[in-house]
Amino acid sequence: YNKREIEKAFEKMDTKDYTTVNFDTAYALTDELTKTSGEFEGAIQKAATFPTFTVLKSLDLCGDFPEKFDEAMEKLSTNIKDTIKSATDYFDDLKKKDEDIEGLLPKKKKEDDDDGNGTNNNNNHHNNNNNNNNNNNNNPTTEAPTGIEVTTETPTEPLSDNSESQITMFRTMSLSDMTEVLATLNTLATTNGKTIDVLLNDATFSDKIKKAFLENINISTDMKKLIEQGSSEALVIALKKLLSGEITSAVGIDQDTSLVMKAYLTRLASANNTTIDKLISDSAYNDTVKKGLAAMKKITETTAKFTEANVQSKMLDIYDGADVEVDDLSMDLIRDEITSITELTDIAYTELLEESAYAGEILKCADRLTRTATYAETLSNCSADVINKVLSTIIKNS
Repeated sequence: YNKREIEKAFEKMDTKDYTTVNFDTAYALTDELTKTSGEFEGAIQKAATFPTFTVLKSLDLCGDFPEKFDEAMEKLSTNIKDTIKSATDYFDDLKKKDEDIEGLLPKKKKEDDDDGNGTNNNNNHHNNNNNNNNNNNNNPTTEAPTGIEVTTETPTEPLSDNSESQITMFRTMSLSDMTEVLATLNTLATTNGKTIDVLLNDATFSDKIKKAFLENINISTDMKKLIEQGSSEALVIALKKLLSGEITSAVGIDQDTSLVMKAYLTRLASANNTTIDKLISDSAYNDTVKKGLAAMKKITETTAKFTEANVQSKMLDIYDGADVEVDDLSMDLIRDEITSITELTDIAYTELLEESAYAGEILKCADRLTRTATYAETLSNCSADVINKVLSTIIKNS
């Protein structure tokens, strides 16, 4: 060891403000807080759209309380997330400082001594290298400068290819996790100036993709644990499957939403004086299709307000045109969804949207529509070949 190098290492260590932190416990706590925060946010029902307050507001009996309550809850949720992020960043900084200090002292390789007695003779080592290799293979030693402990790193076992487990996890992931997974892909693609499929096919980005997922505080702890246990390549394999639309339950593609997509694309084709087949296959319409798919995300602003208690009444108001606040695109897509359900079930839309027994199923339909619209936006960030292939499959199966 270079004496000055060791002295500099100790000088740096002396400036470290040491703390005692159990990082496993700290990160487990922030993960649990993130999960709890998500559950808290999902459990808050908007007062402004709550049926009772809607009636009271129409009678001018509640003033602006519903709006103020919603603003307060939104602010509280934001503050909680900011606090969790600050805590995580603080722990990350502490951990990095510890790792920086640890990395200051280079690990010294084990060297075989020349006389087999466990004592390293540096003066004769180079001259007797061959003898050392022959005589001391079973008796290696490491000499360390006084006061410095030298450790030997244990080789890290390769991470597993748990891509099938991750694919299974994607099939049952929550709407929140699905949204975050796709948002992470969108951000990575935009940041790196690539389409998502090109990004996933570039092996040099595999580790960056995994790192981005593990650093997303809004992805559930269970999902991140499974991703962390697997290799970067395993995650990429699962993501490719998701992006292709093959994990239909995750991206909401079912009989009803396939019909919705077909109706939407048919309208888009008509507006551009072409057929749906040409719209999908002709490169002249690539930008039109991409913009159309990205625009579908708008509907999530409306469906996000749906609960089992209000989904039927809200969708009925939209279908009948009584909801004058909903945008035209969302109105068309929700009407398409209701029409599709009616065709598939042979049940009149009034019965579907007025009989309380159907509330749970209607909410599931709204969830699928939300997933499909969110997936459509992500699809718009892919290459034309991928978009054409996915849409052709959806239309064929509708």
